[in-house]
Amino acid sequence: MIRAALMHIPDEFSEHVSQRVGDDAAGWLDALPATFERLFELWELTGVGQPTHGDVGLVIPVRTRSLAAVIKFTYPDELFTAESRWLQTHADTQSVVDVYDVDFESGALLLEHLTEPNLWAVPAIEAARVVGQLHRDTLLPDDGSYPDLSNRYQPGVLVESNDDLGSPFPSDVAKRADLTAGHLLDSRDLAVVNEDLYSSHVRTAVGGGWKLSDPRPVVGEAAYGLFPFLVDRWDNLAVPPEDVVSAAAPGLHEPRVYGWILVHAVEYGLWAYRSGYVGDANRARRIAAWALSSF
Repeated sequence: MIRAALMHIPDEFSEHVSQRVGDDAAGWLDALPATFERLFELWELTGVGQPTHGDVGLVIPVRTRSLAAVIKFTYPDELFTAESRWLQTHADTQSVVDVYDVDFESGALLLEHLTEPNLWAVPAIEAARVVGQLHRDTLLPDDGSYPDLSNRYQPGVLVESNDDLGSPFPSDVAKRADLTAGHLLDSRDLAVVNEDLYSSHVRTAVGGGWKLSDPRPVVGEAAYGLFPFLVDRWDNLAVPPEDVVSAAAPGLHEPRVYGWILVHAVEYGLWAYRSGYVGDANRARRIAAWALSSF
């Protein structure tokens, strides 16, 4: 058994949070050991392993009095609030990780423990079908409480960002993505969607079946949100990418799906280029060129 006070906060996690949040992250990171102790006592937990992390989430394996669980810590900003609300709204959705408790002040979620394997263990077409079903199962009506894509894709933003970075995307691709975003936003049927459907975010529940975690809900439409799965798999695809899209998006208007993939690829590629992730930026450029030729 591991006491909360002995938990080690990985340096890489601290660096990622500081880069995203800025100076405000320091106090939150410094307070995490005391926060561990408070929540371990409050929720009557025992630590059973060292933390693991993604870019912005720190996950600690624990046990409650009766079952295995994890605490996930995220800096308590609007993204954490949106994730927590989305998960609680899906409390009765069997394909979403269960939430046992939330501490909004510290950015902590006490969650069901999901096991291996994750969706990377499944071939692309089968995995695409799983992702597509999870995507459809978790669509929500817009209630005005989630971040809206219209604020992210203001007219001219993608073109301006591309120009500022020295045109990592051909100017005609950035312009087409910008115009496509405007058209799609003007004609969408509003829905809250999870835009973080990576293969590693879909894992096995203890009782069997796939469950998703780590959502990032935004106001978009049903045709939006499949780019993360595609970029995840792009370099290892043994089938045509259009077959993956068809498997993940049955019943959706495919030109809109491809349009959003183009827009999301350019945005993601610009972020990756700005952040120094050359491989991700190159992958996004290839996906954008493919999507542009597909609709």
